[in-house]
Amino acid sequence: ALSGAESKADAGSREKAALLEQMRVAKATVLQLERARSGLQRDLASSEAHGEALKSRLDEASAEVEALHGKVGLEQSRSRELEGLLAGMRAREHQADLEGRELGTRSSGLLAQNQALEGQVAALQTQLTSATAAREAQARELQRLRATVAGGAPGPPP
Repeated sequence: ALSGAESKADAGSREKAALLEQMRVAKATVLQLERARSGLQRDLASSEAHGEALKSRLDEASAEVEALHGKVGLEQSRSRELEGLLAGMRAREHQADLEGRELGTRSSGLLAQNQALEGQVAALQTQLTSATAAREAQARELQRLRATVAGGAPGPPP
């Protein structure tokens, strides 16, 4: 009867030791999970901040694209206006040649004006080309930022 009690006591001690070991492992696992959760929360906060920064950049890029659209429209309008003025100047120059009035002084003045207007048209066309290229670059950047924000994956750092 004594050995049966000893046997039960040994079994109880072993069971207690096993339960204590399971409890120690469970506490270690809880600690690891808490650390992992904390790290994930930091990563989430960082990702959210990065997403907000990307959204802000996207908003800025959208505003800049809109501004460039407006500028291109103004430049195109001005270019058309100058082309109309140039056409008018050429028509007047032709009429003056046909009528033969004040050919020397007036003709050289009209030619100078014509050259100046042609220079302005060329400069505006260059500006228009540059503004169009800038608008297209902004549109591509806007598209990239929208794709980055929509995808939720952090892109390259700003």
